[in-house]
Amino acid sequence: GAFNGCRSLTSISASQANTAFSSEGGILYNKEKTEILAVPQNLIGTVSLPEGITSVGSGTFSGCTGITSVIFPESVTEIGSYAFNGCTTLASVVLPEDLTTIGEGAFYGCRGLVSISLGKGLSSVGSNAFSGCTGLTDLVLPASLSTVKASVFSDCENLATIFLLTDSLPEGWLLAAPQSG
Repeated sequence: GAFNGCRSLTSISASQANTAFSSEGGILYNKEKTEILAVPQNLIGTVSLPEGITSVGSGTFSGCTGITSVIFPESVTEIGSYAFNGCTTLASVVLPEDLTTIGEGAFYGCRGLVSISLGKGLSSVGSNAFSGCTGLTDLVLPASLSTVKASVFSDCENLATIFLLTDSLPEGWLLAAPQSG
């Protein structure tokens, strides 16, 4: 992004009089707060996204190592590729019920992630979406899940239990399932 490598940047602000941009919680949005435009890499603590955001774009929070939790509005239906890649202190995520897609590597390397609640509308999870999430010990996969890409749970060395709420294995399951040693 535009601010990659700006490790001291903790906040981006826009004047209320600005006709093109708005800001909230240190994050820059379009004026209507329907699109995330820029995120400071040194953002710290809980991120609460405003209602109206429909997707978290590719790489949006990548490398934000100070984020501990994310609160998504119900309007979010998609999380893009590598959106939270390397957010190593991200510990808790509750995804919206209407979320349908988690992109490739979306939570890759989020080793602090111990709790993730997948929404009931989730249908597709991209490859390596949770790879390297060593803090995960159990996971519930919703009945709506129809497609799981390769290596979704690779290197999740502490993942001990997966609960399937579906009557059939999602497409790609055999490529995605963690391998027993």
